[in-house]
Amino acid sequence: MYANSNQMYEIFDALSYLQLPIRKLAQIVRSSLRENPHTRDFGALRLAEGLADMYERSTRYVKKPEFNIDFVDVNGEKIKLYQTTVMKKPFGDLVRFTKENQGEEPKVLIIAPVSGHFATLLRDTVKRMAPLHDVYITDWKTLRDVPLSAGCFDLDTYLSYLIDFVHYIGPGSHVLAVCQRQCRS
Repeated sequence: MYANSNQMYEIFDALSYLQLPIRKLAQIVRSSLRENPHTRDFGALRLAEGLADMYERSTRYVKKPEFNIDFVDVNGEKIKLYQTTVMKKPFGDLVRFTKENQGEEPKVLIIAPVSGHFATLLRDTVKRMAPLHDVYITDWKTLRDVPLSAGCFDLDTYLSYLIDFVHYIGPGSHVLAVCQRQCRS
């Protein structure tokens, strides 16, 4: 017996709710071990803290935050900034940020990483680019929110999305791609 996509999401939600007590326990263990000055001295305590942290993070449901950029500073003046989804696709949308009374400005597409993070992590990049540019950003969807009927998201699909987005923005557009590699110090 195979589950359809709606049943899969219902099962996912049910399992997520069932894990709430264990997740809460993991949070308590993690925070109490972090606050304990002796945790660093004992490898087993550090391991327990790490496992509790890993469990809590891997079972957490994270909702996509909003960009919440209402104004940008243009030459010392606060200008209203509007966010509009200009192209919707199953695996990601194209979002545009325009200023009040915006004239012709260089167009830039910010390509957000497809790494399980949200494009809103690039909020500061959008804020810095918006005063002098017509800003667009790729807003990739979390795969759990995409119906199975949309097919698979492979390299060809990714590239066709980017081509469609650049064609929509038009000639003379610039592209800023953000790497999804994380460096640990």
